[in-house]
Amino acid sequence: MFTTSHEIANQENYKKSADLHNKFCLDSTLYLAYRDIPALLEKHLFKQNNKESYRILDFGCGAGLSTEIISKIILSSGYKVDIVGVDLSEENLKFARERIPHAEFVKTNPNQCLKRLGDFDLIVCNFVLVENQHGNMVNILKAIQPLLKDTGILITTNCTSKVYQRSMKWRSFNNDFVENTPHQTKDGKLKFEEDQPVKLQILTGKDSFTFFDFFHSERDYKSAYEIAELKLSETHKPLGLETDNMPWQSESKYSPYKIHVLTKQPIQKLLTHVL
Repeated sequence: MFTTSHEIANQENYKKSADLHNKFCLDSTLYLAYRDIPALLEKHLFKQNNKESYRILDFGCGAGLSTEIISKIILSSGYKVDIVGVDLSEENLKFARERIPHAEFVKTNPNQCLKRLGDFDLIVCNFVLVENQHGNMVNILKAIQPLLKDTGILITTNCTSKVYQRSMKWRSFNNDFVENTPHQTKDGKLKFEEDQPVKLQILTGKDSFTFFDFFHSERDYKSAYEIAELKLSETHKPLGLETDNMPWQSESKYSPYKIHVLTKQPIQKLLTHVL
């Protein structure tokens, strides 16, 4: 599945530094990846369904932080939850099982058959697509799309291009790497290229964890969603607010993340593709 040194480096990092991954907390830029999720779930999931219980899949759950947050959001909203987390790293899953004993965690990857996991009202895919080249990103989306119920939603969270711009200063990111140098286009503009390897260091207290990502434009994300027969319902870019009581830097003016809310394509549109 992993064909580039960039992708392999991520997996080696997870194996060696799962304990650091487990230390990620919300007293950081990461807070913005989750702050507005309750409102998005209320709008796109809870209001569209008349249910007492929801089945959730956290695809690429890592050490279980996102799994724990989503579980707490749904429970605090007054619903029951059945939650499953999957990840490639057994080292990460050990921490996830300790963090959330009531959840089910499975080691798997998109090359394996995922149908055995069942179907879900909500699938969360946080910072997974950004770690894959466009072709792998499409394969991941095509693998998890069939697991989504007709009334369910898929939420993906990834970094914006601003995160990798070396002129930007973030609360808990170091982006000052040569990989984060845009290329000059024929018309003289500087732009990141699709599938360009980029690099981001997450600062966690005295420790740090490095991610090896790939740059994807909004257009390329939309292209991948369409190929996987997913409809983009909303793009949300959270900004740092004074009410967050955080010493934001670039977060106050520019969003570090883009959160995409997706549903399955309506059957009418799928039929037009076939006919």
